[in-house]
Amino acid sequence: MIVDSLDSLDVETLVAALDTGAAGAIATDAAGPEDLDRLAARLDVAESMLNRAAGTAVAGIVPADAAAVLACARATARPARASAIGLDEGKLAARLGVAAGGGAAAVASARGLVVLAAGAAGVTAFTVVGPDEDVRAAREAAAREGFAAVLVVR
Repeated sequence: MIVDSLDSLDVETLVAALDTGAAGAIATDAAGPEDLDRLAARLDVAESMLNRAAGTAVAGIVPADAAAVLACARATARPARASAIGLDEGKLAARLGVAAGGGAAAVASARGLVVLAAGAAGVTAFTVVGPDEDVRAAREAAAREGFAAVLVVR
């Protein structure tokens, strides 16, 4: 399940998603690592309501902006269920006012920071691939830079 904002995500929605086969949730507009903590806590409750073992659902975030990327890079302690930290380069580039995919230094730095933050937290680093991107090429480029996965958003 992909959600833009944790503010609009309630436990009942998570229960319904997990009950119908969702592997977990990824918040794509996270303010920082505290949103991973908030998501993990909600998933704990949802799993309990479904009588499932705690910590089996995926919890991931995509930092929303430069401040969120930097906050993720500074944080290392995460809940045991935390699974992934990702980067949506297109969204970040737009928020910074720089060209997406054009080698902007800020976006390149963010890529490195997200990989480092994920490594420090012991979670998977992933990148977001948009509907117009070549998924195979994006996956290969992501792997070269240390990302373990891509999230395809159509």
